[in-house]
Amino acid sequence: MKHKLLVAFAILGIFALLSVLAASVVSADDSDFTSLEASYDGTYVNVTGNVPNKYQVSVDVCNKNGMTLASGVVIYDESTGDFTSRIKVPLAENTGYQVQVTASDLGKKTVSATAYFDVVNVIEVHEVDLDWFSMDIRFNETGKLTAKIIPSNATDLEVVWSSSDPSIATVDQNGVVTGKSPGTAIITVAAAKGAKISTCTINVTGGPASTKVKGIYLSNTSLTLSAGSNNTTLVAAISPSDATNKVVTWRISDESVATISSNGLIKAIKAGTVLVSAMTNDGGYTAICTLTVKASADPGLYNVGLPAGPGFAISPTEGSVFLVQSGGSFSFKLALNKDYNKSSPVVKVNGATLNPIDGVYSISNITENKNISVEGVYSDSMLNDNASGSGSSNGVLKIALIAVALVIAIVVILELVYYYVIKGKKKK
Repeated sequence: MKHKLLVAFAILGIFALLSVLAASVVSADDSDFTSLEASYDGTYVNVTGNVPNKYQVSVDVCNKNGMTLASGVVIYDESTGDFTSRIKVPLAENTGYQVQVTASDLGKKTVSATAYFDVVNVIEVHEVDLDWFSMDIRFNETGKLTAKIIPSNATDLEVVWSSSDPSIATVDQNGVVTGKSPGTAIITVAAAKGAKISTCTINVTGGPASTKVKGIYLSNTSLTLSAGSNNTTLVAAISPSDATNKVVTWRISDESVATISSNGLIKAIKAGTVLVSAMTNDGGYTAICTLTVKASADPGLYNVGLPAGPGFAISPTEGSVFLVQSGGSFSFKLALNKDYNKSSPVVKVNGATLNPIDGVYSISNITENKNISVEGVYSDSMLNDNASGSGSSNGVLKIALIAVALVIAIVVILELVYYYVIKGKKKK
C-alpha cells in the first residue's frame, strides 16, 4: 500500500514539474502572439499587442537583465484578442529594456513573448525657422524653402509642409513650392511632434493667357409662365465659348412677381411682367429676357372640412379644415364614443354618402372644396327608449285587438243564446 502511494506521489511530482517548466518558457516570437509592441514616453511604458482565444494576459517591464521593474494592468478585448497596458515607471536612458507578456487560457496553455525598447533622452523642438518670410514666383515655376529645427540635436527633426491654397501654390515634403495660378498662398512648415510652426507668404505672378468675354446670349428673350411654376431655367451662353471667366450674375426687376437662382432657375410667384437680366463678371455684358407671369387657372389647393359633434371622434383633428393639393387625396377615420356604440353612422361628402374601406374613409382626385358631415349618431339610451316605446305601442295594439275580438265573441254568443234558448221557448 505504501509502495503504491509513493509511486502516485512521484507521478504527481513529475506532472507538477512539467507544469512549472512549461509555464516558465519564454519565447521572443511565439506564434500565438500576432503582434507585440512597446514604447516609452518619458513617464509610461505603453504596450499593445494581440493574442487571440480569450487568454488572460499579464505584462511586466524588465531591465535588460530580465529583472522585473514594474507590472501593469492589462485591458483585454476577448472578441478580438487585442490588449493594451500603460505602466508608469521611471526609466533611465539605456538600451535593451524588455516588456515580458504572459498569456494563459485558464491554465490549459501558457505562452509568452518579449518586446524590446530603448530609452533615450528626448530633446524637444524649441523653434522652426524658414529661410524666406515671403517669396515671389511665377506661374508654373518653382521655389525652394528650407526649414531649420532649433535645436539641431532635437530628437525628432521631421517637419510637415502644407499650403493654405493649393490652387495658387503647392508645396511638397521637401519644401519645393510650385506656382499654380496668380494669387497669394501661405506655406506652413510644422514640427512633426509639437506645436512649433513657421510660415512664408508666396506671391504667384503671371499665368496662362486668358480669353476675354465678348458677349452673352440667353436661351429665351421672352418667356410666359403660370404663377406657382418653378421648373423653368434660363441658360446663358458666353461668347466666345472658350472664355476664361464665364461667371454670370442673375437679376430680376421685381422679386414679388418671380425669383431666379444663381443657376438661372425661375420661380413664378404671381401675375405680372418683369425683366430678367444676366451680366458677365468679365466685361459686364448683359442679356435680358422679358418674363410674363399669368395667374394660375387652377387655385392648386382645396379645403377639406372635418365635422365635430357629440358621440363620435374623427382623426385627424375633427372640426378642422385641411388644405389638399389639386388632384390629391385625403383620408380619415371615425370612431364612436362610449355610450354611442349602437349607432350606424352615415358619412357624407358634399351630400353624397361615403363608405369606408377597412375602417378608413378616403376621398381621391380632389378638384373642389369638400365638406364632410356625419349623420345617424345617437346615444345608446336614446335608441333603447325608442325601442321600448315601440314595444309598448305594439302591446297596446295587441290588447285592443284582443278586446275587440272578445266583444265580438260575446255578442255572437249572446245572439246564439237568444236565438236558440229564449226565442225557442217562446215558440213552444
